[in-house]
Amino acid sequence: MPDQKKMIITCAASDNKAIIKISGYISGWKNSGEEFSNTIEKLVEQGIKDCEVHLNTGGGSVFDAHEIANQIKQFKGNIVAVVGALCASAGTVILVACKKRKGSKNSQYMIHKPSVSTYGNEDDHASSLKLLQNIKEAILDSYIEATGMKKEEIEKLWIKDYWMTSKEALSKGFITEVLDENIVVEDSVITDLINSLNFEEIPASVMMNLNEFKSQNETNINSLNKITKTKIDMDVKLIASILNLPTDKQDEQSVTLAVQEVMQENATLKADNKTMKEAATKQVKDRAETLVNDAIASNKIKATEKEEFVQHATDNYELTRKLLEAKQPYKPVTLNAITGGAGATDSYANYNYDKLWKEAPKELARIKAEEPERFKTLYDAFV
Repeated sequence: MPDQKKMIITCAASDNKAIIKISGYISGWKNSGEEFSNTIEKLVEQGIKDCEVHLNTGGGSVFDAHEIANQIKQFKGNIVAVVGALCASAGTVILVACKKRKGSKNSQYMIHKPSVSTYGNEDDHASSLKLLQNIKEAILDSYIEATGMKKEEIEKLWIKDYWMTSKEALSKGFITEVLDENIVVEDSVITDLINSLNFEEIPASVMMNLNEFKSQNETNINSLNKITKTKIDMDVKLIASILNLPTDKQDEQSVTLAVQEVMQENATLKADNKTMKEAATKQVKDRAETLVNDAIASNKIKATEKEEFVQHATDNYELTRKLLEAKQPYKPVTLNAITGGAGATDSYANYNYDKLWKEAPKELARIKAEEPERFKTLYDAFV
């Protein structure tokens, strides 16, 4: 087998949407999978739900393809696949894992039965055959779920490599939309893709379409560059107008400097605003804690309730203040008030649990060990 171009797989966020790009021979998941998985996990944690998957691949390892599909399914919003020049073999496993699937008019698709290499005695070969059958059934299930085709229909198609245009892929349900405009991708991606193909027989029409895609892509890129240059010129004039710059300061360099100054001012304002917010938050929290500490000192609430009341006072200070003012002070249970104890000395008679814990921990420990009932009464009254 000729040397295959390695898989290039990237994932990044753009406009609150995950953009995944997959090209080349699907393999090497052990080397790139951890970083890819971590990126997806972070994006999901950030609340990103939608995902766009760009596919340009002739296939590869079905195990790696299934794992990539599993990772993509972590996004719970719209998962859209966009096919470039080619999506074949294991690449279609990733394709059908997406809810919506789009291809350009001259994209090509290919499905075939999976294959494995096997080595060893007859038991080893039997085990490999069982694995191959399992893989085939898994792929069939994914095709059936996505396309709505029957198992028998797919079995008839992939006796050999079965190639499809976008029109046929749409009719069979492998894609859900044919794009009016051709997709623009990096020229090197298409060149690597064509060089890495290694199927039993690639129809001449498919190779012609792939080369046509490459030629059209070069035209699209040139047109895009011209449009981009025009758009930059228009944007410079528009920004200069918005910033109210004088006529002699409307060249690209002057506008860039003006924009940088505005960005710096904006960053300073954001930093100042953050500092003010932090100071205001601290002031609210300090006022709430002072109110609650006073209530604890006045025996209106217990120390164990402090966190709860601080939160209430932070959320609504006036309401919490009125509630605490209306509360009647409770009388702490002291050792003197508990009958049946002979161990307490006169010096601790008016101590409650909190005071014993803070000022006479040894006496509190003694009561716990020698007079467990009195200890329980003190503790229950405290909490």
